[in-house]
Amino acid sequence: MFCPECNHDLHPIQLTAGPVDASLPKSDKPTTPIVLDYCTRCGGVWSDQGKTNFIHSRDLTPLLEVLPKNPPALSANYQLLVCPKDKNTLRIFQRESVPTHLTILRCSTCGGIWFPHNSLIEFKQAQEAKVTYFKTWRIPLSSIYAVLLPTLFVSILVGSIFATLFGVNQGTDLRTRAAEQISEPLTISPNSGEMLISFNTKVKSITKIKYWKTAAVVTQTWVSAIPKTNHTLLLRDLEVGKTYSYQLLVLEPVVLTSPVYTFTIK
Repeated sequence: MFCPECNHDLHPIQLTAGPVDASLPKSDKPTTPIVLDYCTRCGGVWSDQGKTNFIHSRDLTPLLEVLPKNPPALSANYQLLVCPKDKNTLRIFQRESVPTHLTILRCSTCGGIWFPHNSLIEFKQAQEAKVTYFKTWRIPLSSIYAVLLPTLFVSILVGSIFATLFGVNQGTDLRTRAAEQISEPLTISPNSGEMLISFNTKVKSITKIKYWKTAAVVTQTWVSAIPKTNHTLLLRDLEVGKTYSYQLLVLEPVVLTSPVYTFTIK
């Protein structure tokens, strides 16, 4: 294949796409080979349909090492570039998943994407930053294409970046279900160093609570070891003046976790 911008040969490079969870030991990380094609003259990168959805920016290191550091300035007319695979016209791709300052081009026939020099790494960094934002603020994605490039939906299911996005939407769905099944808890401090927590569930449920002052030390204990709808627990030996966080856990008949609540011992 030839570069759409400078007509030089495109060279394939195989990247190893690991899981989104970088905390796994390297030997335990599932890996998926992803092949991209790059130009050694202008530094552009070609991706077959949706392949870049499956890689993390950290997986691009081998590619960055072989791309030219100071490519010549090109004055290619993006309206006239053609697909390196089928020679159909490439179109500038504009969608909410693409930052406005980036120019990437897409073939409407094969679905491949052309990334001019540096635009691939910038796109991946922007994509991951957007995913992190949605997860941090617990905002449901209005559309999967808010962060993904077009691809076949079935194939996305095995993609690492989709795994991250699915976690965002799944977490939102679970929180919604929890709010429907678990009432807002009531708290009262009967004595110094104590907190009484009471809540209801729509159906008879087995429940626990986990609470903590810092994320490093989390305590979990039973609230209702037998199924019931009214749940009450008295926590003792709490530190006066400290704020605690807690979550209510439903174990049966379904598994649900409430939002994080807080109380302060006075």
